[in-house]
Amino acid sequence: MKAPFCGLIVALFLLLFPLVGCGNPVEDIRNSKLAGREQTTVGAAFDAALENAKWEFIETANKTRIVQVSGRTKKVDANLKRGVDVLFQFMLKDDQFEITYAEQEIIWLTGKPQMVELNQKGVDLLLNEIYDN
Repeated sequence: MKAPFCGLIVALFLLLFPLVGCGNPVEDIRNSKLAGREQTTVGAAFDAALENAKWEFIETANKTRIVQVSGRTKKVDANLKRGVDVLFQFMLKDDQFEITYAEQEIIWLTGKPQMVELNQKGVDLLLNEIYDN
């Protein structure tokens, strides 16, 4: 489920979101809010939408700081007959952050589930589900 980080980040959003800082990168992201989704914090939204949300901090060799959250949605997918595995990565830049990577489990025609990278539209749709939970 965890995506390997290869040092190359493709920005899905051009917006940088203000970071609520307390010195702990995971808590900084969890306590922050996304623009246009100010009704709740990132942490509250993801924790409410995901079963056993796993939050972790990753620092790459070139000092890029990433907070990653992964888990299975509580909302049941009709094809899977269970929740869908998802993963988001937030890159921290000074006192701001941006979503730089996201993936979601899908079912191929063969019936086999696989994690796939989401484009910006896919990220927006998944964030809508997470925040509408």
